[in-house]
Amino acid sequence: MRKALAFIIVLLVFCCSVSASLGSEKAVAVEGAYDGLISSMAAYLSEPRITLQGVNVVNGDGVVPSLISFVRSDVSTYAGSLSFFGAGVNYGVGVSDAYSDRTQTNGLLRSHLNKHGYNAGDIILDGSVRLDRGGTTTRLEMSSNPDWRGFRADITISFMVTGAMLEHGYVIEGTLVVQGMTERRVTISAENLKVNNEVFDIEPITIVFGS
Repeated sequence: MRKALAFIIVLLVFCCSVSASLGSEKAVAVEGAYDGLISSMAAYLSEPRITLQGVNVVNGDGVVPSLISFVRSDVSTYAGSLSFFGAGVNYGVGVSDAYSDRTQTNGLLRSHLNKHGYNAGDIILDGSVRLDRGGTTTRLEMSSNPDWRGFRADITISFMVTGAMLEHGYVIEGTLVVQGMTERRVTISAENLKVNNEVFDIEPITIVFGS
């Protein structure tokens, strides 16, 4: 289970890095969108699978679903749904020292969500996360082989983020390219990401996972 969820950690670290480059309200919107993405991936990879409010997932051929859709999905409900695991979803994998002080990736997803203090209606998500190419590597393959060079996923995100925490709605669009490397490393790059049609650039990030 823990190694199967390793992919989610990448998204969590990337979320923190993106948010740091934006203004405060934009940061809240981006964090909300990525919390939706992280939580939906955790629910998809869980056994048995967990249903999140307002989220529908279409199976993919590998570790990444082909489509995740969000319809008036309230992020504040996710922690309760993920509490199916009791203490929460324990990732059980490490990250490089460069990022360990900025994230709690060895902790629990539920704790991560609770730290934001989401109340009902604070962040509402509409939109989709679509796998455009790749992502067919299975969970078993990723957990059993430390050489992840065969893994790549191109993911298009399109979110409308609204709610009580935001004065305005924010449209977040773009592509994430996730590329596997040796020694359980993953590089994540952003392509053509926009917030309310304003382009912003993010340097590629390399994450080192524990064995």
